[in-house]
Amino acid sequence: MLDKAVEKTTKDIKTEIEKIKRGKSNINKLNSIIRGKHNYYSMATNIILDFNKIAFQFNRTIERKLGAKPLNTTDKVPKYIDEKYGGSKQLKIVRSTVLIPIGYIRMRTLMSHHQKSIFVKSERETLHKHIEDHKIKKTINYMIDNPIINKSIEYNDNRISLYVAQKGKCSITGKLLEIDEIHCHHKKPKAKGGGDEYKNLVILHKDVHRLIHLRDERKIYELTNELKLDDSQAKKLLKLKSLIL
Repeated sequence: MLDKAVEKTTKDIKTEIEKIKRGKSNINKLNSIIRGKHNYYSMATNIILDFNKIAFQFNRTIERKLGAKPLNTTDKVPKYIDEKYGGSKQLKIVRSTVLIPIGYIRMRTLMSHHQKSIFVKSERETLHKHIEDHKIKKTINYMIDNPIINKSIEYNDNRISLYVAQKGKCSITGKLLEIDEIHCHHKKPKAKGGGDEYKNLVILHKDVHRLIHLRDERKIYELTNELKLDDSQAKKLLKLKSLIL
């Protein structure tokens, strides 16, 4: 993992742990973040070393602040966790919920991919395109395996279809989205009669989605500057924002 990726992963996990400590989130949300990171980076060379270092930063906090305890033989492990993490001795129980171990990850080799030379521009571009496409496929598989709880089948199906149609990118920024950045926005809110149909949904970066729903002018100004939207992107965002007012 690049230093920037390690820093972002560490920040995302830390943020979620802080929310749990304040009672504003739950272990399942933390599990989804950890699992998403594992799936996303599982092809990186020696990835276990990176996640072991990340895990080391949180092990004590998880035990002391969240009250994590070793798993007992009587504790029931959800099937999706058992299939992928059942062989780990790092599994813990937190507030009656099994916590996915941050440091337990196994590298997966990408098959049917021939070696490219990154020093040749044409080969480098082909390699980058291949990696981008593979990320999208991995994300789609993750979305299929992890539907949004309490959302309709129509919503979850259209969420995946839109992600494919948008080639994994935010409709506003054009940025290729990581698993934990994907938000599916209702153009016309349900409170105003909007539904879960394809045409009423759009895939956005989580910060763009947040910006659409923000009302505080100071926070809107700060987040707009942070996103660095150009005029065209700003117009698209304002159009979506006008639909919810």
